[in-house]
Amino acid sequence: MDSKIIYDSFNARYLSYQEVAESFIHNDYFDKLLKNNHSLLMGPRGCGKTTLFKMLTPPSLVYWDKKNSTKLFETTPFWGIYVPTDIHWKKQLDQLKKDLGKDKSWPEISKATITINILLSLVKTFAFLKNILGERDLKDYSENEITLSKILIDNWGLAKPISPTFATIELHLLSKIALINVEIKKAIHIKEYKPILDNFYYYEFFDLIKLGCHAFEESFPVDKNKRWAFCFDELEIAPAWLQTDLLKFLRSRDQKIIFKLTTAPIISLLREIKNEYTLDASENNDFNTIRVWTSNQKQFKEWRGFCQQLARSRIKRRFGKDIDPATILGNSFLERVVYESFPLEKFLSEKDFMKHTSSWFIFKELAKIDNSFKVFLEKKNIDPNSPIPKSKLQEDAVFRKIKPLVIYRYQFLKEGSFKRSRKVVPLYYGENLLYELCDGNPRILIGMIDELIDTATNKDKSIRPLSINEQSKIITNISQKYLQVISSHPDSNALIKNKNINLSEIIEKIGDYFHKRMVTDEFTMDPPGSFIVDIEISNKLLDLIELGVYLGALVYVDSDESISADGLINRRVRLSYSLSAYFSLLSRDFKEIKLSLILSSQDKKNINQPSLFK
Repeated sequence: MDSKIIYDSFNARYLSYQEVAESFIHNDYFDKLLKNNHSLLMGPRGCGKTTLFKMLTPPSLVYWDKKNSTKLFETTPFWGIYVPTDIHWKKQLDQLKKDLGKDKSWPEISKATITINILLSLVKTFAFLKNILGERDLKDYSENEITLSKILIDNWGLAKPISPTFATIELHLLSKIALINVEIKKAIHIKEYKPILDNFYYYEFFDLIKLGCHAFEESFPVDKNKRWAFCFDELEIAPAWLQTDLLKFLRSRDQKIIFKLTTAPIISLLREIKNEYTLDASENNDFNTIRVWTSNQKQFKEWRGFCQQLARSRIKRRFGKDIDPATILGNSFLERVVYESFPLEKFLSEKDFMKHTSSWFIFKELAKIDNSFKVFLEKKNIDPNSPIPKSKLQEDAVFRKIKPLVIYRYQFLKEGSFKRSRKVVPLYYGENLLYELCDGNPRILIGMIDELIDTATNKDKSIRPLSINEQSKIITNISQKYLQVISSHPDSNALIKNKNINLSEIIEKIGDYFHKRMVTDEFTMDPPGSFIVDIEISNKLLDLIELGVYLGALVYVDSDESISADGLINRRVRLSYSLSAYFSLLSRDFKEIKLSLILSSQDKKNINQPSLFK
């Protein structure tokens, strides 16, 4: 599986509304978004935010209703307008400021470009609604279109003559973008050139969309109790002025218009603008926050249900019939690797942790090859030669807690090596673990399921169960490819201490550190498995960490706060479980440690490498 499969083929940005609706799986997040209020949808890249937003639009709802015999189009309390954010908006403005100075004309050009794109999304929605209303009422609403188009042409300041149709208005707006690009090129190539700006460049987009929505309601027979929901995707890559405006709009300026915004798991933009702007809107009072990532057990439980539906749909698409994913992947219980590695007659007792059980066997075998574990058992008054709990309290507090770590550690140490090697360790298998390893990312889940299905398909197109070794090999390979995707992101490089540092290098340091603490170092019940982004690290490194959270490679664990002036500083973060197989880690976050301590310990290994955290 390559980067295109992970991030492009299943990116809803490139799918039509019909394609989105055909593959959509209804979930709790969608129900929360359907509420008639301002919403902040937070989650890393790939978690399905764009799909959810596209499903709020009239075209997707109509396609969904036709497929599922529902009435969401009629009952949804607003008309959704999807507005994709283009990363080039911000980069273009930053480059212009760098090349041509901080001339105040350039922000106006940036605002014009974005305003035009918002109006384009609105006009396309008008056109679709006109057609749907015509089908519903069996009427030709061409006269209504002409009436509304004339109002838009006059009040949006569109240059005449122009034909009063939605299609012509759309073409006119597109031509304005082309003219803006010409002005930019002239400024770059002609010394001291000043851009020619008409009044359109100084309009506020809120005023224009408010006018347009009101005019549509007066021109067409629609339910005037419905609101207009403007759904702005990927707030974190928008220019700072747009981020500021949209956050301000979370406090209602007009009862007819609501805003639904998507962003990374925490909004840290106030780091850039906090000196000139204070957020007035507050969570739960002015807007609701919907968190679309797996940072706790409740979210994992909800995620597993969604995953099973998605996995079944992918399998059904391939084989034309409903097949339980467990028939291919089996169960995820840890002892499975023990059962398949040793003769079954070794395990006689059915009660866990008793003599001759798989747990007893693994504890005893690890104590033979790992002296630190032997010492650990002896300190707990447990016989390393026959490790049996002396009480129910000891069974729960010690044996049950360390069991996953013991099985994990044994798989590495039985080979006589304490180092992470290229050899695939058979620890990543089973249906439930597969869902956990995807860590709230439907794109990665689709990629994993599809590749596992490919391997499980026989020449005669029948399907067979996959062994734990086959599954572990596939999942480890995908985990490695995922890190390659992260490293190739255009913003993954930063110049720190006169050296180019890639985000993947930071992730490698963190992953290797956690593996070392779990395997190489002395055995402990609770090795570190997450980190605190402490104030000792540099701002450039902090930018890379925030990018890692946005891309989903790093997961923001303490998810109560949605907007922070300090970004991720003093927040707890862990590696995505999608990287667990590559780093040979358990999919657990364990206790936290300061990020600066992780990086400083890694720096000491190479005296020629500059410190990254100061």
